[in-house]
Amino acid sequence: MTWNNRRDGAHNSQERIDQGLSSYHWLLAYLVAQIQRLNDLRSDHRPLLLSLDPTIPKAKKHFRFDRRWIANPQLEAVISSSWNSNVVGSGMYQIFGKLKNYRHALFNWSRDNYYNSNARITTLKSQLETAKQALGSWNASRIWDLEKELINEVHQEEIYWAQKARLSWLHLGDKNASYFHSKTIQRRRRNFIAGLKDKDGAWKTSSGS
Repeated sequence: MTWNNRRDGAHNSQERIDQGLSSYHWLLAYLVAQIQRLNDLRSDHRPLLLSLDPTIPKAKKHFRFDRRWIANPQLEAVISSSWNSNVVGSGMYQIFGKLKNYRHALFNWSRDNYYNSNARITTLKSQLETAKQALGSWNASRIWDLEKELINEVHQEEIYWAQKARLSWLHLGDKNASYFHSKTIQRRRRNFIAGLKDKDGAWKTSSGS
């Protein structure tokens, strides 16, 4: 609550009057922005403090399979090589060891083959615009190839954001990457934990505080 009439007993009233409001594009610019309610010392209102870039320790990233990798012809060889590696032990231990080797192999391969479909889309759009403005040397085959590649990259970008948004009920053919993106931002902010209160009611923002 941000407002308190500061009266005793049954006459006391509290309301959440003061709130923060932002747009979708503003949230994209300030992903970790926070609003804190400060103490209402000698006032009936608790002031709000907006922090655009609070200092928060970054959590260790977990490995996740990127569905865009399926289109890469190298993927099958990486999986096959790691899965066929020799693991000694019981049947269950061998499966566990192979899955571990497979995860490490994919992680190392992904670092060497970092894929950014959004950056590729920007590059292709620029190349396509340049090709279409070349009035004296119009190359229909070149333009066709660029358009084909651009369509594929847009599809890959859609796959990426659909996976991050974890929306299995929406078909990829809907071509709505911006919607996937917004749902991902909403989920990320909803799951974000800036701090916790300890048993004494003190606010903790790091493991060492």
